[in-house]
Order: sequence, then C-alpha cells, then structure tokens
Amino acid sequence: METHDRSTYQEFKVDLIQSTILDTDVLDNLISKCILTLDDREEIDSLLDQSNRNQKLLEILMHRPYNTFPDFVETMKKSDQKCHSSLVERMEAKVLDKDLTLQKAQLTDETTGIKDAVKLIKWYKIIVHEISIDKTGILDKLFTKDVIDREIHEKLSSVNMTSHEKNRRLLGKLIRKDISSAFPIFLEVLREDSCYKDYAEKIEETHVTQNDLELLNIGNRIRERKRNGMSDLMVDQIEKWKIESKIYVQTRATDVVLSSMNCNNCVSVIGPAGSGKTAIARHVALEMERLGYTLLTVTDAKEVKDLYKSDRKTLYIVDDMCGNFTASQSRIEEWKKSMNDIKGILEKW
Repeated sequence: METHDRSTYQEFKVDLIQSTILDTDVLDNLISKCILTLDDREEIDSLLDQSNRNQKLLEILMHRPYNTFPDFVETMKKSDQKCHSSLVERMEAKVLDKDLTLQKAQLTDETTGIKDAVKLIKWYKIIVHEISIDKTGILDKLFTKDVIDREIHEKLSSVNMTSHEKNRRLLGKLIRKDISSAFPIFLEVLREDSCYKDYAEKIEETHVTQNDLELLNIGNRIRERKRNGMSDLMVDQIEKWKIESKIYVQTRATDVVLSSMNCNNCVSVIGPAGSGKTAIARHVALEMERLGYTLLTVTDAKEVKDLYKSDRKTLYIVDDMCGNFTASQSRIEEWKKSMNDIKGILEKW
C-alpha cells in the first residue's frame, strides 16, 4: 500500500464516514472494478450502523497493496450522492496518478478458471441497478432450471427486499455457485426476455483482462488470509513481501533453506547483519504459501498457540526470535516454557 494513498484517505476519512453512503452504488461500482469482492460486501453488510459500514469499506480499500484512491474517487463521482460534489472535487484534486498498474503476475489455474464469474462481476453494478428479476420471471426460471434452490427462491421473492438488494443476493449466489453451469443458464434466461437479450450478448462478450484477474486474486487472497487469523498488519506485511519478491534474485542459500523446509518442521536462518536472512526467509515463506501453507508472522510462543488450527498447514515466521542484536533472556525463557506445546504443534505436520 502506497503511503500517499493511505494518508489521502485519512485526510477525508471523517467526512466520508459521517456524511456519505458508501455501501450501495459506490460499493457496487468497486465490485464491478474487481477492487472489492463479494466477501468484502458480506462483511460490510453485516454491520448495522451506516458509519461503521462506511469505515469498514474504507479500511478494506486502504489495505489493498496498490493505489485504490483514484478508482474510489471515480466511483464517488458516478454515484447518486450529488450533495457531496464539493467533497468529491476536493478528493479529485488529490489524485496524482489515475492509472492502476500492478506488477505483472503469473496467472494460475485458480485465476484463469473464473473468467465467467469475472464477466458477471464486471457487470455487477449494471445488473443490480437495471434488471428486474421479479417482473420478467427471471427468478422463477432460474429456480425451475435448478440454478437456485427453493430456500433462495423464497427469500428473493420477499416483498420486504428492494429490487437492488434482490439482484445483489442473486449475483452473490450465482458467482459462488458452480459458475460453469450457472453462467450459461443465466444468460439463456436473459435472452428469453426481449428487454435483456442485448445484456446477455454483451455480458458474454465481455473481455476479461489480466488486471481484472489479478485484482480479484489479491482481494480473495487477502480475504483468505484474514479467515486464517491474520491481522491487517500481517496481511499488509505479506503483501509487501510479494511486491519485494518480484525483484528477488534466488541464490544457493535460498535453495538450501527451501530444501531444509521440506525435511524439517523447524528451520532457523542465521548469519551476520545485512547478509539477507530476512529476504531469504520471506521469499521461502511465499514459496511455501504457494504449496498450500497458511503464513502467520508471530513474535512469541503465545501467538503460535493462540493462532494454531489443526485443520490447516501453517508456517509460522518469527523474526529475531530471541531478541534483536543481543539475546533477550526473558524471551528465551518464554520460549522454553512453551517448548512442549510448540513441539506438539509442529510435529502434527
């Protein structure tokens, strides 16, 4: 996360939290831009107070490892909050670079396999605001074709829900479902209605870019890390490691540490100050994450025990385990007291 981006949000944070509505069309637009995810929306919607929802949205944006501020300002301009034009103008004056650029990333099967979902996501805002699933029988047809179950059909048929909210929930179900089967059926149902035939054609023809896929991958990766118990600080640290890893040059020492990780449940990287110990450890940690390990940065034995979960493979990263520059006897004693518990945790993998 760029320092300028975060400090700029802070400059407008009070006004944005207290006097705007960010969890409707602004959030819809940010989802369509692949910057925020459906899981982000779920977390935001779970909060009862408008100011808390606004604050959570801003926090999520500020913790993305790229500059989200220009896109946020653009979504504010496109929103229906005309009464905040002065605020938007002041924010727009702070936008230095409107181009969102990411480090070129290697696309994986995980990202390339969701292109149909991304097409729906890129149309999220338009579908939410322009399609009526009640009046045209779309909901009933999706139920008949087994795309949604009876419980979802009954919930979305409720008169107590706005048309926008029904569409948001329907899209959430479609995108999380087996998209390979749900996507063509949804388009087929749209084509059956003369009002929405063109929508179906345009959705199907939507171009999915590498940037779209990488943005979603970042959002999903951050969300998964938080589900695994990472704090915002941990997430920020590891996203920063990924950026730094782009220019990392793998050495023989890196290969030795990787090899040791495959044979041992505890590995220490030691050497003189400035020899690259931390860089090696972080690069190896990211390699282990690709192999399915959850990364957790910890400072003491208590954190290892508190964050332990038996149903996942976890790599605990401890920097300066016994103190910085000189050994701390108190820290050494704390590790000794917990050594049996630590050994039990590590031996499970």
